[in-house]
Amino acid sequence: MKHFTIFWITIFLTTGLHSQPKEFVSGKAWTFTYLKSENGQKQNLKKFIQRNWFVYDSVAVKQGLLQSYKILENSESTEWDYVVVVVYNSAQGYEDIKEPFEKIRSSYKKVLVDGKDLSTLGKIVKSETSLEEAEPNSYTGVLTKRTAIVVSSFDNSLKLYRDVLGFQLNGISVDKPESYGYDVFEIPKNIQTRFATFNSGDTQVRSLALVEVPGVKFDTKGPRPFVLVLNANGRLDQILSGIKALGLPILPERALPSPTLGIGREVAFKDFDGHTIVLYQFPN
Repeated sequence: MKHFTIFWITIFLTTGLHSQPKEFVSGKAWTFTYLKSENGQKQNLKKFIQRNWFVYDSVAVKQGLLQSYKILENSESTEWDYVVVVVYNSAQGYEDIKEPFEKIRSSYKKVLVDGKDLSTLGKIVKSETSLEEAEPNSYTGVLTKRTAIVVSSFDNSLKLYRDVLGFQLNGISVDKPESYGYDVFEIPKNIQTRFATFNSGDTQVRSLALVEVPGVKFDTKGPRPFVLVLNANGRLDQILSGIKALGLPILPERALPSPTLGIGREVAFKDFDGHTIVLYQFPN
């Protein structure tokens, strides 16, 4: 069996995916959508927004498409009852996330309130957009997107990466023949591969990927071509117990001194395919 490249770091240049003039200052777009309820439907209008709009928005936040969302109630003006405030991660706002957001929206069935939808509960009376300009950033290097690791079996790897380490599975997809991964990892096109992404909480979305190449074998002798270093996040002993239960090899633990964080701990182990992972943890 051919040995494949083990990992791939995806990077984006700081110029981004959108062409911008030099004078453009990147930042965040804030949108304000003002709504007026029909007579007697004020509370139902709010329920509709929470059960529909905010369901889509909550998923978008988890996927890193939006930064935040909220609804504010007006107790003074009679022109509108609520304003929905959405903060985007880029100055382009909705246009920057239109395609993935519409996929989220289309995957949910509209929830009616007392048998009524938005058209009978109220209406949008106006919309506004403001730009929060970002502070100038002197850093011009590349930015890390994610680490991708080739594994031989999702059945085994999920037991470790999801169930023991705690990565949150974002999704699994079957790679198409034209997938760039075949070229990057030098995988023969006649092998069907799968691709899984994982989140590390709400702030590190799709920070890890696993590429399943059934039956792949790795050279586990000699210097390691890469090491995945993870912060145990206060769960080091619990994680080590899970690793031992899986029967995976663990290297002797060592002290990890830091002049600012105290004496921490670090311990390395190997996953089901022989990839080395280092866990570290400092006192709270």
